[in-house]
Amino acid sequence: MATSLNLSVMKAFDALDLLDETRPELTVELVARELRLSNATAHRFLTTLEVAGVLTVVRRGAYAPGPRLSRLGA
Repeated sequence: MATSLNLSVMKAFDALDLLDETRPELTVELVARELRLSNATAHRFLTTLEVAGVLTVVRRGAYAPGPRLSRLGA
C-alpha cells in the first residue's frame, strides 16, 4: 500500500516557494491567487506558519520569513 501524502503540508511549502529575492514578503492575496486558494484558506496557511515561527507578520496581511525559517535555511 502506498503512503498517502498530507496535501496541506505540500501547499504550505508551495506558499514558501513564492518567497525569493525579488519577493521578500507574502500577502494573503498573493498566496490565494498564485496557489488558487480562497483568501480564507491562504490566511489560514499563513497564520499557521506564523504560529509555527516559520513566518512573521510585517504588517496586516503581509508576512516575511520568520526565525524558524531562517534557522532552517542556515
